[in-house]
Amino acid sequence: MAYVDVPERPGYQIIAMHFDGWVWGERPHTFHGCPYYKVESTTKVMPQDMYDERIRAHQPQMYAWERLAADGVTLADLDESLIRNCIRRGIDGGRIPESALYEPTGDILSKWKLLKNGVPTNGAVLLFSNNIDEYPQFTLRMARFVGTNKNMFRDNQRAEGNFFKLLDAGVAFCFKHLSLSGRITNHSLEREEHLEVPYHALREALINALCHRHWERYNLTISLAIYDDRIEIASPGTFPPQITAENIKEPHESYPTRVRDKQSFKIAPSALISPHARA
Repeated sequence: MAYVDVPERPGYQIIAMHFDGWVWGERPHTFHGCPYYKVESTTKVMPQDMYDERIRAHQPQMYAWERLAADGVTLADLDESLIRNCIRRGIDGGRIPESALYEPTGDILSKWKLLKNGVPTNGAVLLFSNNIDEYPQFTLRMARFVGTNKNMFRDNQRAEGNFFKLLDAGVAFCFKHLSLSGRITNHSLEREEHLEVPYHALREALINALCHRHWERYNLTISLAIYDDRIEIASPGTFPPQITAENIKEPHESYPTRVRDKQSFKIAPSALISPHARA
């Protein structure tokens, strides 16, 4: 901060404050309680969603949607069988000690940071709750189109539910509309079945779409579209600010996705997955 004399106005000074422009992850500056931003040479009042996003980027551990306490949801609304299934998978994968099987689910959720003062977080609701009345964004839109564009479809479905229900619905839709081949192996006389797009590639793409979407945007949904020549999975979100379409194929750190538009993945029958930004 510095005082600068006003030309031709003896005794008058202005206060000049110098600071760097906003850097991703730093708290935005305000003037008289109002945030501003510049578009070329014009100063504008910052939109609420932009301000909220930058506040979340500054303190994600405090403002992240998944960490906020859920409204109107209790532990009784969570599906204990889903929680126990996740514990078993964690034990099988060597990430959770076997003693977790005998711990109360509340204690497990606390260790997973899915409880806030005893109340399930939005993240807990997303993963395990069947009480999703206040969460219209827990939706997956699915369509099987005829040909290679959206002019005509032969199937159109909409699934609602928690993370695992949406994942199961997406995988089931793919099995319904993709070709399944099989053969009997000579050495074991067992049938080997293969989707025209490998199951693990489809499941991984759906999991990524569900994990990295912008869940607080209640008016946006994930979509799964199957065409004759490809599968498109679109999830609300864009690249993190450190990642661009040009450098994503280069070695880089993993960055959380805090975003506003959409991110989509295309899966061709060759099972090659290539992300690209789409407005």
